This record gives sequence, C-alpha cells and structure tokens, in this order.
Amino acid sequence: MSISALLPALGNLGRLQDVQKTLLANANGCLGTACTVLGAAVVLRKAHGILTQAALNNFSRDSYDWRREVVVVTGGSGGLGDLLVRKLAKESIKVISLDIVPPRTPLREFRNNL
Repeated sequence: MSISALLPALGNLGRLQDVQKTLLANANGCLGTACTVLGAAVVLRKAHGILTQAALNNFSRDSYDWRREVVVVTGGSGGLGDLLVRKLAKESIKVISLDIVPPRTPLREFRNNL
C-alpha cells in the first residue's frame, strides 16, 4: 500500500484508530500473500524432487525380483560382510562372497566350471 492511500487517514490525528485498522488490514493481506508464496514454493520444490527422480530413472518404474539377481559382496568373510551374505542367502538371493580370508563357517558352496 502506498503512503498516499494513508494520507487521508493521517489528516485527522483523532482518527488514529482508522490508521491502525488500515495498517492491520494491509499487514493481514501481506501475511496471506506471504503464506501463499511460501506454500507455492513448497509445492514447487516437492514437484521438482519428484520430476528429478523420475528423470534419473528415465521415467520408468523399476521393480526388482531379488531372487533373480546375483549379489557380489567384497569382504564377505568379515563381520558386516558375513552378516550381509548370510542375510541375503537366507532370503534365497544368489550371493557371491569375495574375500582373501575364508569364512569361519562356510555356507553351502556351488561351484560352476565354466
């Protein structure tokens, strides 16, 4: 709001309440505008994130059947690697464990001579 719009209310100092009402009305209008802009920014940011993720996936949904995948774990005989190998094997996922140290308790081995 411009100063010229406030001048009629300032002409009479006895009408200070009118000035206060005018200022409050303008403040409420600005607050509403600020909330609208902030809301629009949040929506645009969310849409940007969704579109970015879709673009990274070539706009296709990926669904994996982990039982058809082969997982290679390097360091599969150590603490975390061993836990990961056993967890994946328990879920019937094909796991190849690569490590320079043999596992303490080996899983069932399958050797394929190519």
